[in-house]
Amino acid sequence: MVSCVGGERMLEVGRILKEERERQGLTVEDISARTRFNTSQIEAIERGDLDYFRDDLSYVKFFVQFYCKTLGIDFSQFKDEFDENMVTYTTMLTQQEVESLRKANEKLKKKVQGQHKKKRKKLRLRMDASVISMLIIAFVMIAALSFAFGRYIFPDLMNNQNNEEPAITTPKITITENTTTSTSNVIVKEACELEFKQESYNTYNIVYSGNCEDIVVKVKFAHRTWVDASINGERTNTPKSNYTYGTGEEIEYHMPVSTGSKLTLNMGYFKGNQFYVNDEMVELDSSIRNSASGNTVYFTLKGE
Repeated sequence: MVSCVGGERMLEVGRILKEERERQGLTVEDISARTRFNTSQIEAIERGDLDYFRDDLSYVKFFVQFYCKTLGIDFSQFKDEFDENMVTYTTMLTQQEVESLRKANEKLKKKVQGQHKKKRKKLRLRMDASVISMLIIAFVMIAALSFAFGRYIFPDLMNNQNNEEPAITTPKITITENTTTSTSNVIVKEACELEFKQESYNTYNIVYSGNCEDIVVKVKFAHRTWVDASINGERTNTPKSNYTYGTGEEIEYHMPVSTGSKLTLNMGYFKGNQFYVNDEMVELDSSIRNSASGNTVYFTLKGE
């Protein structure tokens, strides 16, 4: 067993290993075949190049220890110095990484600040361009108004001052006793006004005033249902006999405009149906409005 002394640094360890290999007449390839290390790793160990293993420092001690064993060198004699050297290198590497990160941070900060300055400069340019555009538009508008005033308004004012106002002569009208005056009567028709009033849960009054020539009750169906209707006790021609109205269909009833006219509606389904009087939507009592079964409602006209 060859004693390995004086191995205080990795460079010294590598030198000792290389000298012993050459003394034994072995090549790097021979050591690679015995240790299964690749030749690059062996050469890095002999150079004392820890940077080669910086991404895998945990295996350096194993590599060196196994290399020593292959050459018959006692690794334990410089184990403590080797460990201390690894700690020193790791600390230095950490400091370098911290310094590298600090420099990268400063570089990034300068880059970001430069970008912010460029953005602020571009923003100022945009604002300056906007202000200039607004000033140009304002100048053009003032120029246009000045031109219009000088071209059209001012000459008219001067002409009005120079022209004398014409004398106005009021003709004298003489009315004799035999004069016949005809008067035209203008008939103004008042608008039709309607008011929808609930008398009971299924009875409703339609109070009308003004010139109401036609009062129409319309139903828009939300579900399929049968309908039976009568006006003043007489069944109407609508709906058609044995006809069931479907979703979205409508039916209209024209009521005679006179006090007491009554429309009676029998339906098999009320829920969701919409009721209109002269195209104005009206609401029935909730007991009728939400009824999913047959029921009857009455609409009666009342004049004011």
